[in-house]
Amino acid sequence: MNHTALANKLTTPQLVSTYNFLGDKPIKKFSDRATAVKSTAKIMQDKNVKVANDLPKDVRSAIKDVISTLPKQRENKFPGPVSKFAGKKLYKNTKNNPRKEGSHGWKSFNIITDGMTYEDYRSSGGRTKDLNWDVKHKFVKVK
Repeated sequence: MNHTALANKLTTPQLVSTYNFLGDKPIKKFSDRATAVKSTAKIMQDKNVKVANDLPKDVRSAIKDVISTLPKQRENKFPGPVSKFAGKKLYKNTKNNPRKEGSHGWKSFNIITDGMTYEDYRSSGGRTKDLNWDVKHKFVKVK
């Protein structure tokens, strides 16, 4: 789903309502429409909004109409090889994040919670190459 296209179809009050519904810190208004669309689309993507039921009631009817007009996402006809971590659970071996703060590896390490499946890790934005590095350096155990 293209969250920007979806947010672009909403009225400004609907954008504020959606942002406040999904966000941690409520706002009264955005400085301009471009900021409203960008911020709402980002929070919708971050919160993994996929269906209208994930949004406030006053936005649902407008969203249902919009979703039906969006282009369908293409399926990956040539999926890559299945990861060696598929179906396995991840466990941290250290409390503190050993990666450089702000790096991709640091962000990926912060995603991991003990007992999390590899598929959940990937769907939350974790990268396989960061996991490989963490496993190689014994910061993460895979069972």
